Amino acid sequence: LKESEARNIENLVNGSDLSIDEIIKKPVKVKPRPPFITSTLQQAASTKLSFGVKRTMRVAQKLYEAGHITYMRTDAPSLSKESIQDARNFINERIGERYLTNAPRIYSSTENAQEAHEAIRPTNAFMTVDDLLNQTEEEKRLYQLIWQQYIACQMPDAEYLSTSAKINVGEYIFSAKGREVVFDGYTKVSQPLRSDSDDILPPLAEGEALQLNKVNLEQKFTKPPARFSEAALVKELEKKGIGRPSTYANIISTIQDRGYVEIQNRRFFVKKIGHIVAERLLESFDDIMDYEFTANLENNLDKVAQGEIDWRNVLDDFYTSFKNDLTNASDDHTGMRGNRPISTDVICPCGKTNMVIRNSSNGVFLGCSGYQNTGDEKCKETLNLISGDEAVSVDDTEEAENLLIKKRCPKCGTS
Repeated sequence: LKESEARNIENLVNGSDLSIDEIIKKPVKVKPRPPFITSTLQQAASTKLSFGVKRTMRVAQKLYEAGHITYMRTDAPSLSKESIQDARNFINERIGERYLTNAPRIYSSTENAQEAHEAIRPTNAFMTVDDLLNQTEEEKRLYQLIWQQYIACQMPDAEYLSTSAKINVGEYIFSAKGREVVFDGYTKVSQPLRSDSDDILPPLAEGEALQLNKVNLEQKFTKPPARFSEAALVKELEKKGIGRPSTYANIISTIQDRGYVEIQNRRFFVKKIGHIVAERLLESFDDIMDYEFTANLENNLDKVAQGEIDWRNVLDDFYTSFKNDLTNASDDHTGMRGNRPISTDVICPCGKTNMVIRNSSNGVFLGCSGYQNTGDEKCKETLNLISGDEAVSVDDTEEAENLLIKKRCPKCGTS
């Protein structure tokens, strides 16, 4: 809305007798989530426990080695018949027959799932977190998360009564939504990943007069896409078919170790060297850098397994293209662009020559152009480049505002 229209609505609301014109109530059911696979465990541990992906896999490895959970690298949410029955026996004996579904819940895999292992689950449904005596606190917390998801996935839906109240003011409609719990179902064991967005409304009736306390006018701006957290990045990798469950943690660790990105406020920020590497690779190896590369290769391997195509043809097609790209990228004249220093007018403290802008895994800095010299002529002087207004902020709105006022170097684009 424009500010003028918002002001008109404010005056209209303040000058009207408000009453509830319509109330709609309808039952709503919410299903439990499937048992964890590698990606969903990493996302849940990040959201609920504030565990990084690498930490999650390290702790899960300890639980697996101790025999408390099944293998933690899997992309199949399916459960064995024995494990389903184990969970149902626990629900019947410890929680109550009311929380037992008529038939077991069966979860199927997504496309391209390898299904070499079943979902991540406890090896014994009756082993609660209180029974873990020799595990660390972080291992107990992760086990509790896995155990809750496993038990909840075999429990009935949570049932709510959704209420929507509407108020007509002139040509505008104001609505409030909420819901009340009718049957807690699976939420008796495991709470949803996101807190309920619907508020609990007080008892309401159509025609009921309302008293206006306050009208709030807020100015909001369209936000840019949020930066990735570790959990969001894992979700995107899985969505685009990049890598496999066993590689997510390694991918995220590698891009940090090589200085391509850094994490601040639990979000990823791409560093200058990361931009350069990605740009060069896209120019010279666009087919391998394509988001669909892994997924397409997986599809071809499936066809090989089914006898539809010959594995030699798959390898030949890949290697012929890759070899040509590699040859072209290696050419001294027409190949991959190098990361050459950019000259400046800044005089080096050595007083002999100017300084140049260099990029490395440690960031962007000024270095003496005499660095490539030998003997006494070699100069290793460097100066840090410190930006003025940083874009690193707690929330996306503040970050967007800071990005607008950041000044960038006209030569290299660095802040």
